[in-house]
Amino acid sequence: MDAFNRTGFCQQYGDRGGRIGGALAPVLTAFLIILFVPISESSDLKPGALLQPHQLASTFLKRVDEKQTFESEVYAQLPPADQEFLKSAAADPKMPPGSAEEDRFINDLNQILQNASLYNPQEYEGMKLNQQAEQLLTINSADMTPEEKSRLNRLLFEARYYNDVRKVQGQGWRKMMMTYGVIGIFIAAIFWWIIRDYPRAHPSCSEQELELIEHGRLEEDKDHSKQIGGIPFKAIAMNKSLWLLSLSQFCTNVGWLFLVTWLPRYLDETYRVPLETRGKMVTFALAVGWFGTLSGGKVTDWLMRRISLRWSRVLPIALSRFTAMAAYLVCMLDISPWTAVAMFSIVAFSTDFGSPAMWAFNQDIAGKHVGSVLGWGNMWGNLGAAVAPVLMIAVIGLDHHWNNAFITCAIAFLIAGVASLWVDPAQTLVVETSEEAETETPEA
Repeated sequence: MDAFNRTGFCQQYGDRGGRIGGALAPVLTAFLIILFVPISESSDLKPGALLQPHQLASTFLKRVDEKQTFESEVYAQLPPADQEFLKSAAADPKMPPGSAEEDRFINDLNQILQNASLYNPQEYEGMKLNQQAEQLLTINSADMTPEEKSRLNRLLFEARYYNDVRKVQGQGWRKMMMTYGVIGIFIAAIFWWIIRDYPRAHPSCSEQELELIEHGRLEEDKDHSKQIGGIPFKAIAMNKSLWLLSLSQFCTNVGWLFLVTWLPRYLDETYRVPLETRGKMVTFALAVGWFGTLSGGKVTDWLMRRISLRWSRVLPIALSRFTAMAAYLVCMLDISPWTAVAMFSIVAFSTDFGSPAMWAFNQDIAGKHVGSVLGWGNMWGNLGAAVAPVLMIAVIGLDHHWNNAFITCAIAFLIAGVASLWVDPAQTLVVETSEEAETETPEA
């Protein structure tokens, strides 16, 4: 297998670990968030828990008029001052959250949610309940502990005012982030302790292994003390194909980042998917990307053998970006949640399908400056990932126009695909000798 045919093959395995971790993260995050908010922890609403006081109060009083059990029982136990607060909030669409009257209402509501039995099966027909709520409902009311009863009532309240109140299980996000941070530091320490830049520097690498690894190499390639030089900025800046691919990487991440930032919220607000199921859905979509990396590497190598070097790089990148664009446009239709997840899975698959060809191109043109060129492309990709959240906030808006996000992501993938059509791996990096001398890193 020659060097050109190895690039896509190697890249498909190089990205597997990262994609597996990314795919497992949503379901693991959901598990940890729930784990860190056990039933023994307080289920009380905290100050500021009402996200939309006007909307909540309007719906609450309407249901009281309709004599629905949950609201009627709660309203009957509220002091007159809290009843007046609900009427005032319902009449004032611009009432800001966090007032003293609201805090008093929340405090009195907590007392009711701790003790009352408020579940009426008929009122929850067709309504999606939190998985923990469904588990608590299997316990006989007389056998429930005060903590279980309080948690059940809190979850029932959240189900009835899904977009208007903060979720109790959301309180576990800080501990979850701290857990990830500690694990990350631990893994970084292991990496620092074990990994070396080349085999001869590793104390565990025997002479037999070194002979096998270095068999067939030139003596100058075995000399790792020789400095490669610094970053060839001028050569990079003068390479048109590298700029086009950098634009493609930038736009690709703008479109792809929706999956790991906004997708859980989209499933929550549009379909009211419970936390545990949301984690599984996002994990499923991202896991499909893993297969995209594997197949993309094999297709890149196959195209190299069957067609040409250039088209083995261009076709996987361009066609996969156009496919991702089409999937986002389908999301604008009135589809079921699992159909939407299927479309997001196509986005993940398509994004990762083109990655091996993209990395292979960087190796094609870079020569001994592979690290600098790969870093250059990743820099633009990460810049796209940094811009994406701000851009999504702007296009989605306070009213959450999700179709605007899908159009934006589709346009990003369109630009990425078109830009990649003019990429040519034959345009290798032209590094002048003087430039290498100026940027060469001095030996210690």
